[in-house]
Parts: sequence; structure tokens; C-alpha cells
Amino acid sequence: MDFEKRILAIYQECRTSDEIDAAFRKLQDEMDEGIRTRMDDTRQKLFEHFDEDVHQRLRLQLADAKAQLDRVGQRFWSLTRFVLHDNARFDDAALAFDLDRPPQSALKWAVII
Repeated sequence: MDFEKRILAIYQECRTSDEIDAAFRKLQDEMDEGIRTRMDDTRQKLFEHFDEDVHQRLRLQLADAKAQLDRVGQRFWSLTRFVLHDNARFDDAALAFDLDRPPQSALKWAVII
């Protein structure tokens, strides 16, 4: 309702298109600030009253996702060690390796790809 009154006042009080544009920009800026404030308040209330069960489920899903990434990473590391076993020096603690020479099988794969 207040919004409609403000628009009516703009049309009644402003005489030039520049005045109208300026008035609408001012109204938009005021409305944007109000919307941002309401969004922030709503977000804060949501987080304050979020169901603990939902928090727990989200934590479990995060833990599962991290575990899955760890499993994939370990498999990739094992595959790398297998393929490069005689051609590189491995640092398992840092999950790093220094390639001494490319493996012959890698050259075959490069030709295929």
C-alpha cells in the first residue's frame, strides 16, 4: 500500500522525466535496502531456529562426501603408484612423487589417446 502511495506521489509531484527518473531511483534504492534487511533477518532467523536434526543430517552428508573423496583419492594414488612404480620416487606422507622417467606404457597410452 505504501508503495502504491509513493508511486502516485511521484506522478503527482514530478513534472519532468528527469524528476520522475530520480524519484523512481530513490524509491528503488529505499526498497532494495528494505528487501536486503528483510532477507538478512530471515536468513538469521532460519539459522537460529534450524532444526538440529537437519544440522545433524547435513553434517553426516558432509562426512560421507569427504569419505567418498578420500576413497577416490586413495584409489587414484594406488593406481599412480602401480603405473609409475619403477619410474618415480614416492612420498606417501605428502602424496607426491618425482618422476624419474616416463614409463613405456605411458607412451603407448599417449599414442592411443
